[in-house]
Amino acid sequence: MLGCSKPKQEETRQSVPRQIDLQANDTARFLAGIPGRPESPFHALESEQAWMEHRRRFDQMWEKFQQQRLPAMNEFQEKEFAGAAFSGKTIFYPFGGPDVLTATTLFPKRQNYVLVGLEPPGTLPTEKQILSADLDKQLPRLERTLESLLVRSFFITASMDRELRGQVTDGLLQVMMVQLARRGYTIVSHQPVTLNEAGEIQPRSGTVKRNRGVSIEFESPSGGQGRVVYLAANLNDKWLSENVELKKFLARSSPAVAFFKSTSYMPHKKEFSLLRDLVLQHCSAIVQDDSGIPYRYVDQARWDVRLFGTYVKPYGSFHYLVQPDLRKAYEQRAAPLNFRIGYGFGRVPSGLQVFSRKS
Repeated sequence: MLGCSKPKQEETRQSVPRQIDLQANDTARFLAGIPGRPESPFHALESEQAWMEHRRRFDQMWEKFQQQRLPAMNEFQEKEFAGAAFSGKTIFYPFGGPDVLTATTLFPKRQNYVLVGLEPPGTLPTEKQILSADLDKQLPRLERTLESLLVRSFFITASMDRELRGQVTDGLLQVMMVQLARRGYTIVSHQPVTLNEAGEIQPRSGTVKRNRGVSIEFESPSGGQGRVVYLAANLNDKWLSENVELKKFLARSSPAVAFFKSTSYMPHKKEFSLLRDLVLQHCSAIVQDDSGIPYRYVDQARWDVRLFGTYVKPYGSFHYLVQPDLRKAYEQRAAPLNFRIGYGFGRVPSGLQVFSRKS
């Protein structure tokens, strides 16, 4: 098992420091199947068969993503997300889990990517733990964890429960760092974080009741700087109503851009009404598949609506949550969508709804 130790405490910064966290960056590249620097403590392991096979398999998955989905996603975001409503510095991704890949692809060059889920944030494995790990078993497990995202565009909940709660890692940190490394980003720093009473992200130490999180600061190949923050929080009305810190964070982040994808249709349920209200109140734009905020809650006197792709009904076991009003709107005014996203992974057409707050 790629066990973990507590990462060093660092001051939360609004900009990425110049000094690179070599331990985190070396680890991210190694686990991502990317050759590291000659001085990396894992350099010798790169000549072992287990790692070379890991690199080959990961390269194949990544190349398929780059050829089949990435160009269309890049073209779409450049064309459709250019307005003032999308100029906010924060991307808020409820139910996003560790999906850094989609967030940074559809919304590049943002200052903050804030993802929320129920999985633990995780910690960084020590050098000793990686050097002593059974790579023949552990590296393929890590590949399987990420395969569904690269191939199907979403993480499978059962897989995350099985592999991100102790069997492969103790949480999401390693999986998020691997995605950043594959995107060509350098891991500059990482630290455990939480939200203080004012809704500000701050370093975390000891035990906290809620909003246990982790922050990863990174630098892109072009020199751009950003930060991914994952917070473990229950977004159900019962828990969110008591989570004053998260509600204040959303208010402080306004105007943010909200993104919903593959949510298990949680925003459709009455017990997630508070989350819907907060997003509609504090966000200047909302991008989602049909598992996001139901169409009937979006007041078109206040929001510009653009529909892309196809919508008939939810896929699989969620078919009973069909939205007749959304289906009618799609029949009247939908534009093409040239990449797959959300549930169905190619078995049904994909769709995206883009809502921009009117000025």
